[in-house]
Amino acid sequence: MADSNEIYSEILKIKTDVRALQHQTSWLLLGQAHELEKQWQPAFGLISGKKANFTAMRVYLAVNGKRTVTEIATEADVHQPDASKSLGALERVGLVEPVPQKTSGTKIYAKTPADWALGISKTLQAKLAQKAASASNKSSTQNSE
Repeated sequence: MADSNEIYSEILKIKTDVRALQHQTSWLLLGQAHELEKQWQPAFGLISGKKANFTAMRVYLAVNGKRTVTEIATEADVHQPDASKSLGALERVGLVEPVPQKTSGTKIYAKTPADWALGISKTLQAKLAQKAASASNKSSTQNSE
């Protein structure tokens, strides 16, 4: 039986390997960033002439690899059917994926490596903050009139 030092050492090795894989993956994805943006930006309405899909943005940001659809809907403050619809669309374009479960039934979603490699969450957080600031400015303007 392995002692705690051996286990800890093995965990550190695994973490190092994971970081190396993440780094390599990000370089591969960055080489295709322009093409990948063409795939993920329309899912959130972030292209010219299309209305921004703030529901999909909130749902995406609520995905953390540990939440069920119901928990994602609650965190995103959307109805569960809307969260399911958004998750299905995001899964089809490769932005989220179900986490393998030991038992069937409940789906738990995680973001794909494209998120951290392309800064998708950061982009969406900035877009939602911009929307909130705009709404706040409109409210202030209406109150002062």
